[in-house]
Amino acid sequence: MAAFQYRALDAGGREQRGVIEADSARAARSALRERGLAPLEVNGIGRQHANTAMRARLPASVLTLMSRQWATLLASGLTVEQSLAALIEQADTEPVRRVLAGVRSEIVGGLSLAAALERFPAQ
Repeated sequence: MAAFQYRALDAGGREQRGVIEADSARAARSALRERGLAPLEVNGIGRQHANTAMRARLPASVLTLMSRQWATLLASGLTVEQSLAALIEQADTEPVRRVLAGVRSEIVGGLSLAAALERFPAQ
């Protein structure tokens, strides 16, 4: 599965943004419709969109908090993939979500954790 960043309207006409996992952009749009959202934009995150995510400079405080949360999730027995999915859901900002989704997408795509993290340097 790949990660897709989306922009959609809910039943009340309010714009919603987030990240969804699906096999394709078409499947992502379908999943959004099943959630009662009208997709406006669905873009893949990963190798093809790595440059956008890499431009996101994350402050040291955010990286520290994210690392601590990740360590806690891994210590609780979650896999790397599951823990990244949880971090994506908990992320407060879109740049953090994009970077985490990109790393997760690379890992799901077969890269090692080290190789995936190298594609998203902290700058």
